[in-house]
Amino acid sequence: MAGGLGYLAWDERQTGDGGKSVDLSAADEVQEVLRVTYSERHFEVLENYCYDCHMDGMEEGGVNLDAYPSMAEVQADPELWARLRKQLEMGLMPPPDEEQPKAEERAQLVSWIDDAVFPVNPLVPDPGPGPYRRLNRSEYANTIRDLLGVEIAVADFLPPDDSSGGFDNAASAVTLTDSHLRAYLAAAEQALGEAIVVGPMPWPHRLSRADAWSGGGKREGESWLLFTNGKVSWEMDGLEPGRYLFEALLGASQAGDELAKARLRVGEQFSEAVEIKSGRFSGQMVRMEIKVDAPRIIGEVEFLNDFYNKDEKPGRRDRNLFILGMRLVGPLDQAPPKKPETHLRIFNVADPEAPQKDQALAIFQAFAQRAFRREVELSEMEGYLTFIEQTEALPHGFEEGIKRGLTAILLSPEFLIRGEPTGGSLAYGRSWISEKSLAERMSYFLWSSMPDEVLMKRVQEGELRGDLAGELRRMIHDPKFEAFTADFAGQWLGLRDLEQLRFDRKAYPEANDLLLADLRQESELLFEEVFRKNLPVTEFVRADYAFLNSRLASHYGLEWKGGDDQANDEFRKVKLPSRRRGVLTQGAILALNSEPTRTSPVLRGKWVLESLLGQAPPPPPGDIPPLSASAKSDKKMSHREQLELHRSRPDCAACHRLMDPIGLALENYDATGAWRTEDHGLTIDAATTLPSGQELAGPEDLLGWLAENREEVFVKNLASKLLSFALGRQIEYYDQPAIDEIYRRAAADGFKSHTLLLAVIESIPMQMKRRPAPSPQLSQSP
Repeated sequence: MAGGLGYLAWDERQTGDGGKSVDLSAADEVQEVLRVTYSERHFEVLENYCYDCHMDGMEEGGVNLDAYPSMAEVQADPELWARLRKQLEMGLMPPPDEEQPKAEERAQLVSWIDDAVFPVNPLVPDPGPGPYRRLNRSEYANTIRDLLGVEIAVADFLPPDDSSGGFDNAASAVTLTDSHLRAYLAAAEQALGEAIVVGPMPWPHRLSRADAWSGGGKREGESWLLFTNGKVSWEMDGLEPGRYLFEALLGASQAGDELAKARLRVGEQFSEAVEIKSGRFSGQMVRMEIKVDAPRIIGEVEFLNDFYNKDEKPGRRDRNLFILGMRLVGPLDQAPPKKPETHLRIFNVADPEAPQKDQALAIFQAFAQRAFRREVELSEMEGYLTFIEQTEALPHGFEEGIKRGLTAILLSPEFLIRGEPTGGSLAYGRSWISEKSLAERMSYFLWSSMPDEVLMKRVQEGELRGDLAGELRRMIHDPKFEAFTADFAGQWLGLRDLEQLRFDRKAYPEANDLLLADLRQESELLFEEVFRKNLPVTEFVRADYAFLNSRLASHYGLEWKGGDDQANDEFRKVKLPSRRRGVLTQGAILALNSEPTRTSPVLRGKWVLESLLGQAPPPPPGDIPPLSASAKSDKKMSHREQLELHRSRPDCAACHRLMDPIGLALENYDATGAWRTEDHGLTIDAATTLPSGQELAGPEDLLGWLAENREEVFVKNLASKLLSFALGRQIEYYDQPAIDEIYRRAAADGFKSHTLLLAVIESIPMQMKRRPAPSPQLSQSP
């Protein structure tokens, strides 16, 4: 929303202290101009085209324009005028069967709304709020990985994140509840349990389950049942000579006058008979030390005293032995294993000769500085010494206390929450964020994780802002940039949703998990190609190539130039025919915007408007049935004919005339993205007419229209989505000068992807923040 007159209202003069003051006379003058143009020109436009439905007492859709006779009433209701602006700009109103305003009338009214209701000043841009928000699942997993060096399955702990504005890192979506805190506690304990070894380092071991055993009885799930005297064997090979512990976890169902008995055997070495007191599921560990002098051995568990008496009471008739697990530990006569690198990274920051209190403070401080992503004073860590005091009587209490203290750090809001304090508006001015905050914004934007040591070193040396382009290139070529594909492309293009996509197997028997995985990889490889190689982002709508393997080439009906079986599974760059270009004709996008049994022109048209052009139509009225329910029972009816019936309602027609032509032009692609010329015996007619009157003969014309006529709209929409993802909030009207500047810089360099990303990082919303409101000062009595 970049207007003209509204900028004059912000005619500002420098003051002696470097602040800004507004020339109120100029502002009053602009307000008068806006009032006059509204009353003498724009209100007349509203009367000419909106009168029958929204004036003279009519309130179609709850909108009564009689309530806005003057500027004051207009400016008091920005929410309604934002809706009207969108309807006018997209041509949704007036309805298609009503007289339409001229293009210049529509554009002038939209521009006036920008100036009157949403004035922005490009000379003093508003950076917007820097909202506090918790780490989402992806950010949490990546941060734990980079902080501790371990990877955990966060989906086992944390619930899925909500989405706002298309992204799940938005502050309005990632709230923090009690259930989240419990989940974060479980995740932190799991991660630290893998990173820290409390007590002596366990010896190397081999763990085996029932699927690797043989013998009498029978397998029952993950255990083995011996219901008569007999044995279960586990064959092990590749062993070094030495001493080992052979261990078995055993349980029993008891009967008769004695407990179940078992023993372990390896060749001629065997244990004494052991009474198994544990029940079927609890398990009792039985072990024996053995000497191994051959690379292959067979370990055996023997059941020694079976019992059965049908005359006993139920539950006491049958004595059985259950083998729940077997393990070989060692060799024990080699040097004890060292603590893992993850453990040493935490503990080696402290002087081992120092008192334990000083060691603990050093460990907590070093860890907190990385976890909190800021400098931490030693005094801030004093409270964490409580955990050392609580565990000092326990075996290996120091390590246990450190582990508990680090768990508390991982539950701290300073770890889980990101953001900077800001004011609610520009009332208190704006300021540059620190380089530390900028590094954090960059790392979570591009890596969905914490800044690395290189980035923080640039911050400490005060060199980050001086070489943002160089740092951007380094971060793009780091393996962690894969998170940008997974998180940004996964949500912008919808690729994450492929995991839940299921087609009707009768309609599309080829649409199995392997095909869906190939489709996702095709889209991800194009995304990475554009950003890794600094290609123009217009490749997303223009690219005449794709990354395919033999399966996808066959699915698309394209020629595949040989190779062995392994090479056929590998993705390679393939030249495309003219009917396929960019992401829009990729199978992943076409499949995601289809129904389980058929294509959906409505969903496909809506996706193009929303994801590529940033012009999402409003949601349909609540009483509109789905297409399948509103269509007649004639199965020979084409999609085009069904849609004509579906949009016969006037309140549907406005949106459908935007979506349907785009979707109908894509009807040659079936629900899985394969090319077709017929649908259930009917020849597909992909010719269509856009609301502008431009005729399209089919998909090739649509692709050309997007590339040639909607380039600026596409790039500005992509810039808006990138900025929204980077900031963790939805884009508002005051961000438009930043979007315009990002576009200008990208256009000047041929829309290169690195230039676009750099322009986002160097934009005012990324570099600055609103100043927080001053703290109230309490007056003191004399």
